[in-house]
Amino acid sequence: MLKRQPKTELPQPKGPHRILVVDDNADAARLLGKLFRKQGYEVAEVSDHQVALITLMNEPDPISAVIASFSTSGNGSCLKLLDAIRHTPEPRVNAQRVVLILDTPRQQMFAWQSGADEILLRPYQADDLLAAVGATIERPDSDRHAHRRQMIDVIREQSVATHPPGEEPVGAARFN
Repeated sequence: MLKRQPKTELPQPKGPHRILVVDDNADAARLLGKLFRKQGYEVAEVSDHQVALITLMNEPDPISAVIASFSTSGNGSCLKLLDAIRHTPEPRVNAQRVVLILDTPRQQMFAWQSGADEILLRPYQADDLLAAVGATIERPDSDRHAHRRQMIDVIREQSVATHPPGEEPVGAARFN
């Protein structure tokens, strides 16, 4: 008897892992593409979230991971792409593994809660990016949610450690 796979599980690619790099800076996208090609990945580079969604929906072979960088427009565009992927009704798109490269840690919590599979902050080392993408691809589907929860807990613990009860974070608004 055949076992059914859950709808959210993506088929594993035959051959090298395939990466979709999304960056609004063509030079940055080419650099990321070159980095991953040197490691044996197949890479496609696109410049915006709409082209990325079209690519994810129409690509006949599975894509192992999406790397959203957006060097020019920043965190908002990364989060917009993540939201669009997670809310696409097509399972092969909404179950996609997404690695975000963010400029600041301010939106990390929201990104994890929105379904990011991994987050790196600029500046980062090439080895850190390769390791993060590799771990994201190898992480079993059944562990993805637990990994997100763990990262959310780490951020909460760091926040509590940095701002003890009764002490306001720097720059916090105070209403009287």
